Amino acid sequence: MLNGFLFGQVPWRLAALPVAAPLMVAGGGFYTWGAWNLRRNFSIMVEAREVVERGIYRYVRHPIYLGNILAISGAFLLRFNLLNLALWLAVIVGQVYRARLEERKLRTHCPTYAAYQARVPMFGLRIPRGLRRYSGRPTPL
Repeated sequence: MLNGFLFGQVPWRLAALPVAAPLMVAGGGFYTWGAWNLRRNFSIMVEAREVVERGIYRYVRHPIYLGNILAISGAFLLRFNLLNLALWLAVIVGQVYRARLEERKLRTHCPTYAAYQARVPMFGLRIPRGLRRYSGRPTPL
């Protein structure tokens, strides 16, 4: 089996599995953890009930959408083709659009949301301030 990996004889799906499987598991984990932390605030339709800042929501504003994006990315790697690429892009655009609709509604109905939004990144990764405008020149000590 190792020879197959080394010499390119393993089917694409099997070769993608070490990346795809963790993406799908992580996606399911983010989705489940996010839904668990929302409890009664979870809804299929975009609604503004209260700002939840416990659990995963301390680090990610939209863990359920992030979970969907990660899981669909893993599935896409296993079934890579142009049609699935288009569907994958549509899902990502749809999740980002839905997250922005939800944020607009939360900003309108929950006065504490703007401070939460400034503090917690939308999908988890926030580039440290020092790296945002890196010029390529070393900083003096």
